[in-house]
Order: sequence, then C-alpha cells, then structure tokens
Amino acid sequence: TWRRLERCERGAAAVEFALIALALILVSVGVIEFGRGLLLRNELSFAADHGARKVLLDPTVEDSALQNAIRSALIQAQSELLVVTLGTETADGAQYRTIFLSYPLMLLIPGFSGETISLSLSRRVPL
Repeated sequence: TWRRLERCERGAAAVEFALIALALILVSVGVIEFGRGLLLRNELSFAADHGARKVLLDPTVEDSALQNAIRSALIQAQSELLVVTLGTETADGAQYRTIFLSYPLMLLIPGFSGETISLSLSRRVPL
C-alpha cells in the first residue's frame, strides 16, 4: 500500500494551488496598499497646491486661514490626522512661504496592521 500512495497524485492540484494562492494574495494586498498610498499622496499634493494658490492670491493670508483651507481640500483623508507646518524662508534674497504636510498611512496588511508610514511633502511659494 505504501508504493501505491507514493505514486498517487490525488490532491496534488490542491497543494499547488495552496502554494500559488498564498503568493497571489500577498501580491494583491501589496498592490492595494501601494494604490492607497498613491491615492493619499495625490490628495496631499492637491491640498498643498490648494494652499499654495491661496498664498499666491493673498500673500498676507493668516496661518490659521491657510491651515483651514488646506484641511478643507482633503476629500478622503481624515483632516485631523494631517500635520500642517507653515513657515517663511529667504533664499537668494527672495522671500518664500513654506508649506509642509505630513500624514500617517496606516497599513491594512495583516501582520503589519499597527504600522504606519508617514507620507509628507512640501511646497515653497514666492511672496
């Protein structure tokens, strides 16, 4: 009976599927997380550009009004998680207003669910 079991191929397809399905599921979840990251990064870029336009239209806009405008430009992200840092700097004799945005991306991958990745970007607007 042992020789007969050695040559038996019943269930081989199920084992092969189990090996391939695990890799396929991991790749699919990775692609979904990467897409979520790109979506949030794009939304942060839109919010920063919205703030930069606000500064270009009115260089004397107050920081609180600018922060509110940036937070209101977020559509899908939670605005209370957004960290907005505003400042001014001088480079080559020109004045600039800086906008720095940071947002934590919480991963949904099983095993990494408590981990976060900080997405950040900045804009420098001439005054």
